[in-house]
Amino acid sequence: MTLPVLCRFLPDRTLMHAVLPAPILAASSFVSEYWQGALDLWDAGGWAMWPLAITAFICYAKCGELLFEFWIRNYRIKHYFGGRKVIAKLSGDHAASASVFDAAKRYINFHGVELDNERSYQDVETAFHEVVSDEIPPLDRELKFIQVTVAAAPLWGLLGTVTGMLTTFMGLAKGAGGDKTMNVIAGGISEALITTETGLVIALPGYFLHYILTAKRSKFEGFLEHLQNACCQRVLKLNRHQLVEE
Repeated sequence: MTLPVLCRFLPDRTLMHAVLPAPILAASSFVSEYWQGALDLWDAGGWAMWPLAITAFICYAKCGELLFEFWIRNYRIKHYFGGRKVIAKLSGDHAASASVFDAAKRYINFHGVELDNERSYQDVETAFHEVVSDEIPPLDRELKFIQVTVAAAPLWGLLGTVTGMLTTFMGLAKGAGGDKTMNVIAGGISEALITTETGLVIALPGYFLHYILTAKRSKFEGFLEHLQNACCQRVLKLNRHQLVEE
């Protein structure tokens, strides 16, 4: 279908204003103006907007992926233990109950680590060390990568600032005055300021997300430590009872 034929089936602007409600028209106008402003800002930012956009996409995609992984871990903890509060109370010399220990065994077996002997302190400790080594280092690598992308965004903005100022100074050096020279200078200054602002806008929320993800990582590691301590205390308690009975 050619464009002239297609245009016959499209309602004109007058008909759209007559049919569509006023709130929808206002929202459509706002979106159109916002989109056009974003395109103009992109053009004014110069080539540095491309690496900034790629850095922002990678950073926030990784943050979303890691948030989803923590949600999955919390779901498993709730599924096996009924929530973190059960394990949070297990510290010091408090031993895990039989139901908590059975849930811990299922949780560990889910990670491919077998824990069948509840009377061997060494087996319990080894099993938890394997789970920690399987869970924590990948999280640390992802957090480190996010930290690098967050730190890279202002650097890309700074690079755009440098190129914008170079454009400005070249316009001052080669220009002979007039509107053309002023346009070159204004474009260079605009590029310098826009890239700096964009880099900061990308980095600041990234820092907060990195802090939140780091806190979630620490809570998860603390959960594993509490669970390991409670299970080991249960093993010691069972061994003491066995020695008393003998």
